[in-house]
Amino acid sequence: MTADHNTDNNVNVDGKIYKILVIEDDLAVAEMLKELLTSEGYAVVREYNGGNALRAALIEKPDLILLDILLPGMNGFDALKQIRAQPQLTHIPVFMLTALDTTEDKTHAFSLLANDYICKTAHPKELLARIHSQRIRSRHEYLIPLTHLPGEQQIHSAIELLLRNEQPWTLLYIDLDNFKALNDAYGFDRGNKMILKLAEIIQAVDKNFGAAEDFLGHIGGEDFLLLTSPECVVVLCKEIIRRFAAESVVFYRPEDVASGGFQAKDRSGQTRIFPIVTVSIAALNSADIPSGAAYEDISEQIAQLKNIAKSVVGNSYTISSDSIPIVVN
Repeated sequence: MTADHNTDNNVNVDGKIYKILVIEDDLAVAEMLKELLTSEGYAVVREYNGGNALRAALIEKPDLILLDILLPGMNGFDALKQIRAQPQLTHIPVFMLTALDTTEDKTHAFSLLANDYICKTAHPKELLARIHSQRIRSRHEYLIPLTHLPGEQQIHSAIELLLRNEQPWTLLYIDLDNFKALNDAYGFDRGNKMILKLAEIIQAVDKNFGAAEDFLGHIGGEDFLLLTSPECVVVLCKEIIRRFAAESVVFYRPEDVASGGFQAKDRSGQTRIFPIVTVSIAALNSADIPSGAAYEDISEQIAQLKNIAKSVVGNSYTISSDSIPIVVN
């Protein structure tokens, strides 16, 4: 698998290069696709074996997948089934790009939730147009505009999939304390930049300390949800908190950093000093979720844990196995 980058074109959105995973065993076709897509400014990652498709998607977390059907190791249909069974990949568009042109193959692909089906005889301009159209649809239908992360619909689907899975998992609900006051004191632009910084930190920490199968979603505002493995929870919580504390100081005036707080109006309209924004994390282990629980039940459980984490001043996390707030200095 190799990656090729060309950032000259305007497909670079908010500093993020749109990444396409090409799963194609014909070297000539793979090279043609690489040249076509990189010339348009896309980042291209290639995989040649269908049996490695899921691993490549989990590691690379592409924005779109071009998937051949006739592949060594595993055919494209079975690879698509594996991809669609992973919570963190459900929102990624998959285009079948193949020489097969029968109605049966097309209907089978769509029954497996392929987003598009393109024959290799199609003109390159058609492929580029379909990719561009999908990018626009994904941005409006599935991703949160500010962070380009999966939103409520994908979060719901990911949790529903995990509820049917016997493997243990943990839901991390990551929230900021005193964020509304910061928005009022510094303005929404500063608040948005802080949200983007938190998203960047969560992604970086999860890449270093989480599992390849982890799923990160943006609930909205300053609230994020990370689905991970129980053994990763403590280090993820501590590292997210540590990095945010170190890297968020750039959002304040020097005098506010020195004093440890900033001035803003509270909900009653009275001006007072608020502490620097901190992180509260609630961790709900699947082992602590009652049998038969629905998405709404999990939402209630995590809300209770979040209230426990927020009951103390400063950075903290709470894990459902003990339900006590752990302060991180």
